[in-house]
Amino acid sequence: MPDVREKSKEVIIETKGTVKRFSEIIGGATIPLALVGLSIIMDRLFNFSIEVPHSFILCVALILPGISLMMLSKVALETKGGLVTDGPYAYCRNPMALGSFAFYYGIAVLLNSFSMLFIVNPLFILFIAAYIKLFEEKKLEREFGKEYKRYKEMVPMFVPRWRKRKCTTTGEKSHGSYED
Repeated sequence: MPDVREKSKEVIIETKGTVKRFSEIIGGATIPLALVGLSIIMDRLFNFSIEVPHSFILCVALILPGISLMMLSKVALETKGGLVTDGPYAYCRNPMALGSFAFYYGIAVLLNSFSMLFIVNPLFILFIAAYIKLFEEKKLEREFGKEYKRYKEMVPMFVPRWRKRKCTTTGEKSHGSYED
């Protein structure tokens, strides 16, 4: 009988993993669909419209790098343990969020959606920034302590800085802004 129990445990674990992956996919699709839906409703309800010149080129220039940055960030988190500070994380602390911002702005341009460009996306960015500041960064500080605080000092939250910066507490160099 132990073989049947072990096999049952394996099936349950595999099923839980599949359900988790499915819920991540569904949850990941819910936010973009809700943002787009809300924007379309607002545009029609308030008769908002905007024409963006060269919108197809601009939307591709936002969507493709946005998706790429989100994917690179996810791979970096999944393949490395501990605090990830290299790859896209060497340039900004939240490259996945930055990629999603670019993606949503690309969608807004594609749809010529005034409300998504100027109302929904900025509110989304404020919500994500507040969530990261209030919850994620606190958790990372508890989990990684001084290592995360050094990283936080050297690397900007969203907007990448391409030149190296010297950390004021340790003197080490990392990508980030210059000291004033």
